[in-house]
Amino acid sequence: MKFDEKEAPKEGKQYRRGGLRKVIYPPEIQKLKKVNFFKPKKSLDAAIKRFEAMGVPTREKRTAIRSALINDARKKNSTLNAAKEGDLWFFWQE
Repeated sequence: MKFDEKEAPKEGKQYRRGGLRKVIYPPEIQKLKKVNFFKPKKSLDAAIKRFEAMGVPTREKRTAIRSALINDARKKNSTLNAAKEGDLWFFWQE
């Protein structure tokens, strides 16, 4: 299989998809937990709206935010809980 000139990597450069990935959501989730944002049960949409108000990038990141919240809830000593009710995800603190 031959590569076209457009597809071939340039000499001296490695062919990579992108740079380092920066952790965005876990630190912001910790901030929300400290101010007891999740004390009354909140939906995923409410959490996304709060992230938008905080200036955190949320455009087309719904799945990433949901995964970060679920991963935080699964940590051993986390106070955050997660449950899916119907088609909606809800998060709350104990």
